[in-house]
Amino acid sequence: MSRKINYWNNETLRAEAIKYKNRRTFKEAGGGGYCYMMSHKSSLDLDYICSHMKKIVKWEYAPALIESKKYTSMSELRDANCSLCRFIRSDEKLLAEVRLHLKSGGGGFNPKKPASFYLARLNNGLYKYGITNRSFYKRYEKADRDIMTLIYEIRFLDGQDAKDLEKEVSKKSSHLKYKGERVLKGASTWELITAPISLF
Repeated sequence: MSRKINYWNNETLRAEAIKYKNRRTFKEAGGGGYCYMMSHKSSLDLDYICSHMKKIVKWEYAPALIESKKYTSMSELRDANCSLCRFIRSDEKLLAEVRLHLKSGGGGFNPKKPASFYLARLNNGLYKYGITNRSFYKRYEKADRDIMTLIYEIRFLDGQDAKDLEKEVSKKSSHLKYKGERVLKGASTWELITAPISLF
């Protein structure tokens, strides 16, 4: 009986891996390539096979703060470095500190551009208000959108009007502020309230 020749090697695995942006998507795609690579990694050159892939950085507080200073706004940071943005938003203390030096860039919000003020209801009964230069649906990732229902969104040609309304709502709802743990991945808790308020 003839011996079966194994298809996978450094070159064939690299040709397969080049289809994917990172190891996670390579793994999720299935097939024998990733499984073979991981079970034979001692005899393969994984750095060569996956050299085109972006390495996942495990952020810590100080390095994340230093890296964030390369950007002028949260939207610029988010577009350039998603993993850093997610890490910053997961830590309210860090997010507050980053926003201090991003203040000139509006923290991702530009009052000179058109903007929206919105109010949404979360599945757990809380309410979230806020402002964005984009739209409510573009402001949040799917995981957050899936647990919120938009009640209304008011569009302003002048973003400063949206910002002024947000300040007014913040004052009116100070007694309704939510003081629990983080609920949304893409937002802090300070704009969460326990009941809706009337604008008029």
